[in-house]
Amino acid sequence: MLRKILRRVVMGPSVAKRSKLDLARGLIGAKQYVLLHVGKTGGTSLRGAISKMQSDGIDLPLVKLPHDVLLKDVRSVAPIAKIGFVYRDPMDRFVSAFDCRLRNGRPEYDVLWAPGEAAAFLYFQTANDLAEALSSSDQRLRSAAAFAMRTITHVRKGYEYCFGSLEELAANKDRIFFMCDLKDLDDRVYECFAPFNISSDTVDKYLKRRNKGTPDKTPLSDLAQRNLRAHWKTEFLFYEEFKRLDKARV
Repeated sequence: MLRKILRRVVMGPSVAKRSKLDLARGLIGAKQYVLLHVGKTGGTSLRGAISKMQSDGIDLPLVKLPHDVLLKDVRSVAPIAKIGFVYRDPMDRFVSAFDCRLRNGRPEYDVLWAPGEAAAFLYFQTANDLAEALSSSDQRLRSAAAFAMRTITHVRKGYEYCFGSLEELAANKDRIFFMCDLKDLDDRVYECFAPFNISSDTVDKYLKRRNKGTPDKTPLSDLAQRNLRAHWKTEFLFYEEFKRLDKARV
């Protein structure tokens, strides 16, 4: 974070923005199909399958983008590229995002807490604790909860972060070649590869299926759910719009 701040002070804000667009441009290249990735929506398994297919010489003009390459970046560097993404119920994504960062992303990754995350996890040991604290009568705890929502990486980088606004999503809806609720991904993942004539047998060969046997560690109380809906109104509006668009496409 300090490095980013110093870079902006010394070299100006346009440098950081240009570097991000260069990243998007370099990743997309001549590919005309991209997958946007909101954290904790199954993107890791898709990225692994795509990478293995391409390594084995399968012609697949598709790239799975990292979390920080957003819809607006794709629009800037690849204005006619088709876009795909997986979405998820914000309640489930919140719990998964909190638990993932609590364990530093392990076992898939090993990304230590940022300073702000370390402070947040001193206050909150479960996703339910955090969500309930959003309406706490204790101003100090309520402030800590608001800080945690802005600081924990996968929590703060949700649908609004990735897509910008509902208006931006609507303006780009005709570019969507694939979208799917995470709970349906195992059955519908073949749709993601259909434009490239990749058979279902080939997809099954390369795709690592998600482990559905482990339930969420911290189920949300009624209070936590009410608080999350109030605090995250836009995330839930995005989710409803995703479902509407998805239903219209099927």
